[in-house]
Amino acid sequence: MKAKPRVAAFFDVDETVIRGASSWILTRELFRHRFFGVSDLFFAARHAFMYVVLGEDQNRIEHVKNRALRVMAGHSRQEIMAISEQVCDLLEKKLFPQAQGLIKRHLAAGHDIWLISAAPAELPQMLAERLGLTGGIGTQIAVKDGVYQPQLASELMHSQGKRETVIALAKERGYDLTQCFAYSDSDNDMPLLTLVGKPSAINPDIWLRVRAFQRGWPVIDFRRRSRISKILQKVKARRRGLELKGLDQ
Repeated sequence: MKAKPRVAAFFDVDETVIRGASSWILTRELFRHRFFGVSDLFFAARHAFMYVVLGEDQNRIEHVKNRALRVMAGHSRQEIMAISEQVCDLLEKKLFPQAQGLIKRHLAAGHDIWLISAAPAELPQMLAERLGLTGGIGTQIAVKDGVYQPQLASELMHSQGKRETVIALAKERGYDLTQCFAYSDSDNDMPLLTLVGKPSAINPDIWLRVRAFQRGWPVIDFRRRSRISKILQKVKARRRGLELKGLDQ
């Protein structure tokens, strides 16, 4: 009897699995631990805001990457791992409940599940471990004698970098990519989404929304459902308040 092909689901992290940008949360924690000054924090905040408003941009990502490498250089990996634990505590609070439900369905189906992000590799790896997933893939910063160096040890895990990494992983693990799933919010992940047989757009930016519509891909918006849910909760709470007030009269 022929064995079933191995299937994997690849999840982008920011605005797909969690609300917001994991790199910004990491930046805030690094600032709190005095890795850098106020000017660097404002730089990161501005780019985090532009990411939310305008989506990802290759030139901006390159600029942020170079500045981040200068910040990390000279610090021990042990320091970063300790801070990453704190960051993951915050990330878990930002998980979209719908994403958690989707992940559970893949787990129930026996699929491997990978988080894949441009953030430093420690974050997706640690978050994946906490969620009981197969693994996390991120950008690896060079380390020498336990200390970070001002250069990368891998491709930037973004756009084409994600695609090439997943191709290599599929060969290593025996995945049938035509049966695999991929989820992302960003048009920059088109190289990954077009690689698998079952792509979906989650909370997509405008360009990915258009491309997904053109290709007939599923489009899922967790944020819209979250807003509707909050409105309904407020309406229910108001009704309960009115009911209680009526009982007091």
